[in-house]
Amino acid sequence: KEDNDLRSIAERIDAKAIPPAAQTKETPTAIIVDPRERGDYARIHRKNARNIPFLELAIRARYELNKSETTLIDCSNIPSKLCDDTIALLEDEGFRTRSLDQGASFEGCRRDRCEGTAVR
Repeated sequence: KEDNDLRSIAERIDAKAIPPAAQTKETPTAIIVDPRERGDYARIHRKNARNIPFLELAIRARYELNKSETTLIDCSNIPSKLCDDTIALLEDEGFRTRSLDQGASFEGCRRDRCEGTAVR
């Protein structure tokens, strides 16, 4: 009986200490990465996109991106191969990725990654 009483007390404490799941859910976050060279990025880029040129990505991703967040790759103004290479590099490092606007014809979309047109 004593074990049951202790278990009951512990359950009541846990129920009060742990808020309902709906109150603890955080809004999922994502970062948009534009892998183009700085000059191309400076001319036009998606609002809130972070410019990390592909040649710098392997090093900078470790310090500037978060593996617990989804990394969106802005593929709207780059060749499909660069988009695929960017996704492959980040996934090899353990990042979750999705592509945005892969080319005009979505020719390079693979592995169910294309998200369609996002607001600029």
